[in-house]
Amino acid sequence: MLMTGGTTHRGNEVDILALSAAFGQAAYGDPTKVVHIYSLPDWDALYKHLSDIQHGVVAAFSDAKLL
Repeated sequence: MLMTGGTTHRGNEVDILALSAAFGQAAYGDPTKVVHIYSLPDWDALYKHLSDIQHGVVAAFSDAKLL
């Protein structure tokens, strides 16, 4: 899941976990993989993950349409 520093307390926890798994699976082939943007050392480190993040976001949005 792409983490920006906060947690989501609104919404259905099951749905949030499903979208997180969809992101991780599409981005990294692992539904449990998490990328903490706030812990990356600099913007260059983000670019290393950018393509993976884009794939994960597309997958999560596609699954979100079904919720």
